[in-house]
Amino acid sequence: GRPALMAIGPPDEEEEYIGTEVDRKLKTDVSLQRLVRECKDLAQILASPTPVKVPTVRYGRTNIQMPIVTLGCMRFQQSWNRGGKPIKKPEQLDKECQDNLVDI
Repeated sequence: GRPALMAIGPPDEEEEYIGTEVDRKLKTDVSLQRLVRECKDLAQILASPTPVKVPTVRYGRTNIQMPIVTLGCMRFQQSWNRGGKPIKKPEQLDKECQDNLVDI
């Protein structure tokens, strides 16, 4: 067999950064692949001749029928942009917010 590789010491900052970026890209790729599969499944469901109806529940005292399906978008929203600048480019996203989205 091949000899085992031995670590000479703890990784330096550059090695840690590279490892983090690789992990982040792998997680993002897996998440995007899952999203593509789910979109294809949804397209197939919507193309079926049988109409699809989302179940609803009564909302509070308003009697408004609200769908029980949610995307959970509030959990990965960076900000409401109230009083701030709207985010228009991916570079404006905080790394912590992007990592949270990938984890979800």
